[in-house]
Amino acid sequence: MTQSTHKPIALVTGASRGLGAAIAADLATAGYVVAGVGRDAEALERQAAAIGAAFRPFVADLTVPAQLDAMIAAVRSELGEPSALVNNAGYGGPYGLLHETPDAQWAQVLAINATVPFQLMRAVIPAMARARHGRIVNISSIFGAAGGVGSGAYTAAKHALIGLTKAAAAEYAASGITCNAVCPGVCETEMTAPLRGDAYLQARIPAGRFGRPEEIAAMVAWLCSPHASYVNGAALLVDGGMTADLAMVNAPRVTL
Repeated sequence: MTQSTHKPIALVTGASRGLGAAIAADLATAGYVVAGVGRDAEALERQAAAIGAAFRPFVADLTVPAQLDAMIAAVRSELGEPSALVNNAGYGGPYGLLHETPDAQWAQVLAINATVPFQLMRAVIPAMARARHGRIVNISSIFGAAGGVGSGAYTAAKHALIGLTKAAAAEYAASGITCNAVCPGVCETEMTAPLRGDAYLQARIPAGRFGRPEEIAAMVAWLCSPHASYVNGAALLVDGGMTADLAMVNAPRVTL
Protein backbone atom coordinates (compact mmCIF):
# COMPACT_ATOMS: atom_id res chain seq x y z
CA MET A 1 0.00 0.00 0.00
CA THR A 2 1.25 3.47 -0.85
CA GLN A 3 2.34 5.45 2.17
CA SER A 4 1.36 9.09 2.00
CA THR A 5 4.35 11.32 2.70
CA HIS A 6 2.45 14.62 2.33
CA LYS A 7 5.56 15.81 0.51
CA PRO A 8 6.44 15.73 -3.18
CA ILE A 9 8.58 12.83 -4.27
CA ALA A 10 11.74 13.21 -6.33
CA LEU A 11 13.33 10.19 -8.01
CA VAL A 12 17.08 10.75 -8.38
CA THR A 13 19.34 8.26 -10.16
CA GLY A 14 23.02 7.88 -9.37
CA ALA A 15 22.20 9.20 -5.91
CA SER A 16 24.87 7.42 -3.90
CA ARG A 17 27.81 9.74 -4.59
CA GLY A 18 29.11 12.77 -6.45
CA LEU A 19 26.61 15.03 -8.15
CA GLY A 20 23.71 12.70 -7.36
CA ALA A 21 24.41 12.79 -3.63
CA ALA A 22 24.52 16.59 -3.64
CA ILE A 23 21.32 16.79 -5.70
CA ALA A 24 19.53 14.43 -3.34
CA ALA A 25 20.59 16.47 -0.31
CA ASP A 26 19.43 19.76 -1.86
CA LEU A 27 16.07 18.35 -2.91
CA ALA A 28 15.53 16.92 0.56
CA THR A 29 16.27 20.35 2.02
CA ALA A 30 13.80 21.86 -0.46
CA GLY A 31 11.02 19.66 0.92
CA TYR A 32 11.08 16.60 -1.31
CA VAL A 33 11.16 13.00 -0.20
CA VAL A 34 13.97 11.63 -2.35
CA ALA A 35 13.87 8.14 -3.83
CA GLY A 36 17.61 7.72 -4.30
CA VAL A 37 18.54 5.07 -6.84
CA GLY A 38 21.92 3.42 -7.31
CA ARG A 39 23.72 0.11 -7.58
CA ASP A 40 25.80 0.42 -4.39
CA ALA A 41 23.60 -0.49 -1.44
CA GLU A 42 26.16 0.51 1.18
CA ALA A 43 26.74 3.92 -0.39
CA LEU A 44 22.99 4.52 -0.54
CA GLU A 45 22.66 3.62 3.12
CA ARG A 46 25.37 6.14 3.96
CA GLN A 47 23.38 8.75 2.07
CA ALA A 48 20.26 7.80 4.01
CA ALA A 49 22.15 8.21 7.27
CA ALA A 50 23.56 11.59 6.19
CA ILE A 51 20.33 13.07 4.82
CA GLY A 52 17.82 11.46 7.14
CA ALA A 53 14.26 10.25 6.68
CA ALA A 54 13.78 12.38 3.55
CA PHE A 55 16.07 10.00 1.64
CA ARG A 56 14.85 6.50 0.78
CA PRO A 57 17.35 4.15 -0.91
CA PHE A 58 16.40 1.94 -3.86
CA VAL A 59 19.02 -0.45 -5.23
CA ALA A 60 18.83 -1.22 -8.95
CA ASP A 61 20.92 -1.62 -12.08
CA LEU A 62 18.79 0.51 -14.37
CA THR A 63 20.28 -0.99 -17.52
CA VAL A 64 18.44 -4.21 -16.64
CA PRO A 65 14.80 -3.61 -17.65
CA ALA A 66 13.37 -5.93 -15.01
CA GLN A 67 15.26 -4.10 -12.26
CA LEU A 68 14.18 -0.70 -13.59
CA ASP A 69 10.54 -1.80 -13.63
CA ALA A 70 10.84 -3.30 -10.13
CA MET A 71 12.38 -0.09 -8.80
CA ILE A 72 9.56 2.05 -10.22
CA ALA A 73 6.99 -0.31 -8.71
CA ALA A 74 8.74 -0.18 -5.33
CA VAL A 75 8.88 3.63 -5.32
CA ARG A 76 5.18 3.81 -6.14
CA SER A 77 4.30 1.26 -3.48
CA GLU A 78 6.43 2.76 -0.69
CA LEU A 79 6.20 6.47 -1.47
CA GLY A 80 3.78 7.26 -4.29
CA GLU A 81 4.13 8.77 -7.74
CA PRO A 82 7.21 10.95 -8.30
CA SER A 83 6.50 14.57 -9.15
CA ALA A 84 10.16 15.17 -10.01
CA LEU A 85 12.66 13.01 -11.88
CA VAL A 86 16.38 13.73 -12.02
CA ASN A 87 18.23 11.54 -14.51
CA ASN A 88 21.71 11.92 -13.08
CA ALA A 89 23.30 8.47 -13.49
CA GLY A 90 25.87 8.51 -16.27
CA TYR A 91 28.89 6.72 -17.67
CA GLY A 92 31.63 8.11 -19.87
CA GLY A 93 33.21 4.85 -20.94
CA PRO A 94 36.92 4.36 -21.59
CA TYR A 95 38.86 6.80 -23.74
CA GLY A 96 38.90 5.74 -27.36
CA LEU A 97 38.69 7.12 -30.87
CA LEU A 98 35.61 6.26 -32.91
CA HIS A 99 37.37 3.67 -35.04
CA GLU A 100 38.56 1.98 -31.84
CA THR A 101 35.13 1.90 -30.17
CA PRO A 102 33.52 -1.57 -30.12
CA ASP A 103 29.77 -2.00 -30.49
CA ALA A 104 29.38 -3.20 -26.91
CA GLN A 105 31.03 -0.07 -25.48
CA TRP A 106 28.94 2.19 -27.70
CA ALA A 107 25.75 0.41 -26.66
CA GLN A 108 26.61 0.57 -22.96
CA VAL A 109 27.35 4.30 -22.99
CA LEU A 110 24.18 5.07 -24.97
CA ALA A 111 22.10 2.82 -22.71
CA ILE A 112 23.13 4.46 -19.45
CA ASN A 113 23.16 8.05 -20.66
CA ALA A 114 20.19 8.12 -23.05
CA THR A 115 18.06 4.96 -23.06
CA VAL A 116 17.59 4.69 -19.28
CA PRO A 117 16.54 8.37 -18.96
CA PHE A 118 14.03 7.81 -21.79
CA GLN A 119 12.63 4.72 -20.05
CA LEU A 120 12.28 6.50 -16.72
CA MET A 121 10.64 9.52 -18.33
CA ARG A 122 8.21 7.24 -20.14
CA ALA A 123 7.37 5.60 -16.81
CA VAL A 124 6.65 8.75 -14.79
CA ILE A 125 5.20 11.19 -17.33
CA PRO A 126 1.63 9.77 -17.45
CA ALA A 127 1.09 10.29 -13.70
CA MET A 128 2.69 13.74 -13.85
CA ALA A 129 0.34 14.64 -16.69
CA ARG A 130 -2.69 13.45 -14.70
CA ALA A 131 -1.54 15.57 -11.77
CA ARG A 132 -0.94 18.52 -14.13
CA HIS A 133 2.50 19.01 -12.58
CA GLY A 134 5.93 17.53 -13.05
CA ARG A 135 9.60 18.45 -13.07
CA ILE A 136 12.15 16.50 -15.11
CA VAL A 137 15.84 17.41 -15.05
CA ASN A 138 18.30 15.49 -17.19
CA ILE A 139 21.97 15.78 -16.30
CA SER A 140 23.80 16.13 -19.58
CA SER A 141 27.32 17.55 -19.84
CA ILE A 142 29.47 20.10 -21.61
CA PHE A 143 29.87 17.17 -24.02
CA GLY A 144 26.20 17.72 -24.83
CA ALA A 145 27.13 21.17 -26.13
CA ALA A 146 30.48 20.34 -27.75
CA GLY A 147 32.66 17.35 -28.49
CA GLY A 148 36.01 16.00 -27.50
CA VAL A 149 38.68 13.66 -28.76
CA GLY A 150 38.22 10.14 -27.45
CA SER A 151 34.65 10.62 -26.25
CA GLY A 152 32.51 9.93 -29.31
CA ALA A 153 30.00 7.65 -27.61
CA TYR A 154 29.64 9.89 -24.57
CA THR A 155 29.30 13.00 -26.74
CA ALA A 156 26.63 11.34 -28.87
CA ALA A 157 24.74 10.17 -25.78
CA LYS A 158 24.77 13.55 -24.06
CA HIS A 159 23.65 15.31 -27.25
CA ALA A 160 20.86 12.74 -27.51
CA LEU A 161 19.80 13.48 -23.94
CA ILE A 162 19.45 17.18 -24.73
CA GLY A 163 17.38 16.33 -27.81
CA LEU A 164 15.16 14.10 -25.69
CA THR A 165 14.81 16.92 -23.17
CA LYS A 166 13.64 19.39 -25.80
CA ALA A 167 11.20 16.93 -27.35
CA ALA A 168 9.64 16.17 -23.96
CA ALA A 169 9.40 19.87 -23.12
CA ALA A 170 7.48 20.50 -26.32
CA GLU A 171 5.21 17.50 -25.94
CA TYR A 172 4.17 17.86 -22.29
CA ALA A 173 4.27 21.57 -21.43
CA ALA A 174 0.49 21.80 -21.77
CA SER A 175 0.23 19.06 -19.12
CA GLY A 176 2.08 21.11 -16.55
CA ILE A 177 5.41 19.31 -16.97
CA THR A 178 8.74 21.02 -17.50
CA CYS A 179 11.79 19.19 -18.81
CA ASN A 180 15.22 20.78 -18.74
CA ALA A 181 18.83 19.69 -18.97
CA VAL A 182 21.78 20.76 -16.85
CA CYS A 183 25.21 20.56 -18.48
CA PRO A 184 27.97 20.43 -15.86
CA GLY A 185 31.57 21.16 -16.66
CA VAL A 186 34.47 19.53 -14.85
CA CYS A 187 33.39 19.04 -11.25
CA GLU A 188 35.08 17.82 -8.10
CA THR A 189 33.86 14.23 -7.93
CA GLU A 190 35.46 10.82 -7.50
CA MET A 191 35.46 10.40 -11.28
CA THR A 192 37.60 13.52 -11.82
CA ALA A 193 39.99 12.91 -8.90
CA PRO A 194 42.86 11.92 -11.26
CA LEU A 195 42.50 15.29 -13.03
CA ARG A 196 42.83 17.51 -9.95
CA GLY A 197 46.52 18.21 -10.62
CA ASP A 198 46.07 18.92 -14.32
CA ALA A 199 47.23 22.53 -14.58
CA TYR A 200 46.39 22.80 -18.28
CA LEU A 201 42.80 21.65 -17.75
CA GLN A 202 42.27 24.03 -14.85
CA ALA A 203 43.70 26.88 -16.93
CA ARG A 204 41.16 26.09 -19.67
CA ILE A 205 38.35 26.98 -17.26
CA PRO A 206 37.81 30.75 -17.07
CA ALA A 207 36.67 30.43 -13.45
CA GLY A 208 40.09 28.94 -12.68
CA ARG A 209 38.76 25.94 -10.79
CA PHE A 210 36.63 22.82 -11.00
CA GLY A 211 32.96 23.08 -10.16
CA ARG A 212 31.58 21.90 -6.85
CA PRO A 213 28.75 19.34 -6.71
CA GLU A 214 26.62 21.70 -4.65
CA GLU A 215 26.74 24.24 -7.49
CA ILE A 216 25.17 21.73 -9.85
CA ALA A 217 22.70 20.65 -7.17
CA ALA A 218 21.56 24.23 -6.63
CA MET A 219 20.63 24.54 -10.31
CA VAL A 220 18.71 21.26 -10.23
CA ALA A 221 16.84 22.21 -7.07
CA TRP A 222 15.87 25.54 -8.63
CA LEU A 223 14.58 23.82 -11.78
CA CYS A 224 12.46 21.56 -9.56
CA SER A 225 11.04 24.52 -7.68
CA PRO A 226 8.02 26.74 -8.47
CA HIS A 227 10.43 29.56 -9.36
CA ALA A 228 11.38 27.77 -12.60
CA SER A 229 7.85 27.08 -13.81
CA TYR A 230 8.39 29.01 -17.08
CA VAL A 231 11.79 27.45 -17.84
CA ASN A 232 11.23 24.57 -20.24
CA GLY A 233 13.36 22.83 -22.85
CA ALA A 234 16.53 24.59 -21.73
CA ALA A 235 20.04 23.13 -21.68
CA LEU A 236 21.78 25.13 -18.97
CA LEU A 237 25.57 25.16 -18.83
CA VAL A 238 27.15 25.17 -15.38
CA ASP A 239 30.80 25.02 -16.37
CA GLY A 240 32.67 28.07 -15.11
CA GLY A 241 32.63 29.53 -18.61
CA MET A 242 34.56 26.65 -20.16
CA THR A 243 32.42 26.26 -23.28
CA ALA A 244 32.32 30.05 -23.74
CA ASP A 245 36.09 30.14 -24.30
CA LEU A 246 37.22 29.13 -27.78
CA ALA A 247 40.83 30.26 -27.33
CA MET A 248 43.24 27.69 -28.75
CA VAL A 249 45.88 28.58 -26.18
CA ASN A 250 45.75 29.60 -22.55
CA ALA A 251 44.66 33.20 -22.83
CA PRO A 252 45.32 35.66 -20.00
CA ARG A 253 42.41 36.09 -17.61
CA VAL A 254 41.33 39.59 -16.76
CA THR A 255 41.05 40.48 -13.11
CA LEU A 256 40.18 44.01 -12.06
